[in-house]
Amino acid sequence: MRTKDERRAKIVARIDEALRTDQLAPADAGSLAGTCTFMSTTTFGKVGRKDIKRLHQRQHSARGSDRLNPLLRRALLSLRRIVQVAKPRCVYDLGSGRPRRVVYSDAQGAGGVGAVVFRGDDSAPLFCRWRVPARWIRQLRARKNQVEAFEALGPGLALATFPDILRDSDVLFFIDNTAAQSLLSGGAAEDEDLGEISAAFWCEAARLSVGAWFERVDTHANIADVPSRDGTDVPFGSTTCGALRHLGARERTAAEPDIPFFTS
Repeated sequence: MRTKDERRAKIVARIDEALRTDQLAPADAGSLAGTCTFMSTTTFGKVGRKDIKRLHQRQHSARGSDRLNPLLRRALLSLRRIVQVAKPRCVYDLGSGRPRRVVYSDAQGAGGVGAVVFRGDDSAPLFCRWRVPARWIRQLRARKNQVEAFEALGPGLALATFPDILRDSDVLFFIDNTAAQSLLSGGAAEDEDLGEISAAFWCEAARLSVGAWFERVDTHANIADVPSRDGTDVPFGSTTCGALRHLGARERTAAEPDIPFFTS
């Protein structure tokens, strides 16, 4: 199932007009929400629910200023991106033969994030490790700690670093933080920064045609704990992740996830 190119172009034009004028009336927000909801049923993973929710909030808001607030502006930008990159929705039968991959990810409080990819065959696993940039951390909402946000970045780190392996496959993501698991499974959050992390993950998953499923793994059984913590007491990336190397794992240089909230 796919959205026609003409319809996509019309949606982008409506979003661009709202962004250009910095205005979106409740009635127009409701109309755009309906159009985008229909579009989401024909896109891979039905992405965009968080952003459509923002349109409904404007639709049902008490009539006041029609100007875009920061949350609504980010929702429109996110929807515009999804419309342009999301692939058609495909319904596969059980014998479709899509590759199946397994990804473990983990993070620690200082901002170390790691991911390990198993390809489902006899080949050695691959892993990467990454430090959340200080400028990203400064943009996060103030909290007692940022572990949930860091943990939620792990699966996106895997998509960014291993697109050649994960593209057009069904991926089982193991994560040991239930809050981050719920955030990514639901695709939305009340906190803008967490919602943007989840939205960016699903947008990239749709672009790569990755069928994502999340499960919890016990912390002590999470092999991604090794690269996420390796380097806490020494310069990050300077040690050898010995436990993974016993499996013959090979390291790949991490690629920074594309999350407009942090990069735009």
